[in-house]
Amino acid sequence: MQNRVNRILAHEYIITELMIRTLERDRKHVDVFKAKYVMDKLFEQAIRKAKDELLTIKNEMGKIGLRKQEEKKLDETVTIFTFVQRGVYEELRYMNIALRNHTMRKIEQLLQLD
Repeated sequence: MQNRVNRILAHEYIITELMIRTLERDRKHVDVFKAKYVMDKLFEQAIRKAKDELLTIKNEMGKIGLRKQEEKKLDETVTIFTFVQRGVYEELRYMNIALRNHTMRKIEQLLQLD
């Protein structure tokens, strides 16, 4: 993962995967809304769009032989993602707060709230 394009692709993969997890987790709490059926539908559409986007990213990664190997929380503040590209391993380190901020921006874009 020597070049910038591969890092961007890996970053997009990480954030899109986290976005899906967040939306799926939040979807479990729609029962508190009066319009829970509408909210459930909104979450369903958002998750479907996110999964389509993740599939596109995975296909691009597959073309260049890049795949996520591991995700590991180092501690409460840092998460390490390990990617492999044709036998070469590379770690991407993120502050958890940065991951949250990136994920929230990505959800806003997905829902066209930006």
